[in-house]
Amino acid sequence: MVASKTSQDARLNSETYPYQGRFKQNLSWPVWGAIAAIAAASAYLIHHVVEGWAFPVAIIEFVMLGILFGYRHFWRFAWFWVRFLPVLLIQWPLIVWARPFVYREGLFFNLFLANVDSIFAIFAINLGRPWAKQE
Repeated sequence: MVASKTSQDARLNSETYPYQGRFKQNLSWPVWGAIAAIAAASAYLIHHVVEGWAFPVAIIEFVMLGILFGYRHFWRFAWFWVRFLPVLLIQWPLIVWARPFVYREGLFFNLFLANVDSIFAIFAINLGRPWAKQE
């Protein structure tokens, strides 16, 4: 009797929240390595085109690429792109604002900036996600 209740709860949970299991998957180290390589390569190119902007761009780019690949299961849904693109556009004023502090304050500020930015971006993307609505 306990097994049938458990399977019924699992079925109801998967019907109510169809993407819950996929959301919990972590990215493997090769994916994070590719993200870091893309961020480093673009920072290197940006450094040679516009000097002094490489590090703030690399920080924000690493955060946004990590979030983008972390939500890769939702790329086919319009709601994801409707939330992701405005968050991406907000990053440019953040880069302009953070540029003087990134070089002056050092590693602690850079880690703080990356964490605050990722928390904001994840919150903005998850705000009102379709499967979280209670009926």
